[in-house]
Amino acid sequence: MIKKITIIAGLVLGVAGLLGLAAPNFMGLSLSSAQSILYLSSGGMALFFGLWGPPAASRMFGILLGSFYGFLGVAGLALGGPRLTIIPGQLVFETLDHLFHLILGAVVLAVALSGRIATPIAAPSVSK
Repeated sequence: MIKKITIIAGLVLGVAGLLGLAAPNFMGLSLSSAQSILYLSSGGMALFFGLWGPPAASRMFGILLGSFYGFLGVAGLALGGPRLTIIPGQLVFETLDHLFHLILGAVVLAVALSGRIATPIAAPSVSK
């Protein structure tokens, strides 16, 4: 399950990053180029770990990704109110961004922390 949610998170972040580059004011969002780069890079890493990483690495990346975006969402709502400025003019998060970060972080973190890593099945032993 962790590999699936990592792939889905990577796709969602990739689409958000591409939307930010193609249509920065899509649906009232204010996606800057710095925000798009953040989404594209974290989405690309999520796709890498989801598609080619072992389950343990996907789980660890899911914990890190979920924690990062969860923290960003909570910090935005608690500290920034409707607008949180990290880099003036470049990295500014609005209320919809906070909600997106919070939901993405919570889902990825919950799946990463709840899943167990499946142990490999040993080949049957042949007794003589």
